[in-house]
Amino acid sequence: MRATAVLAARLEELSRRGLLPCSDPLLAAHHLAGLVMWMPRNLLTFCPDASFTTRELEQLLESAVRAFLAAYGTP
Repeated sequence: MRATAVLAARLEELSRRGLLPCSDPLLAAHHLAGLVMWMPRNLLTFCPDASFTTRELEQLLESAVRAFLAAYGTP
């Protein structure tokens, strides 16, 4: 929860600066965290021996951020 609160604070700051429209920073933080963590966590839940290369994790992260920005848009 602490990490989500810190992320929410950063998103709120971006919103205040007019860089990211975000009326509920805590909800947005949960959305972003979920997008980032869902695929690796889900795979590891069902395939505990699975592993990821650094590049695969980077690609998942980039994809999650693109999806988040597509949903939240720009001002």
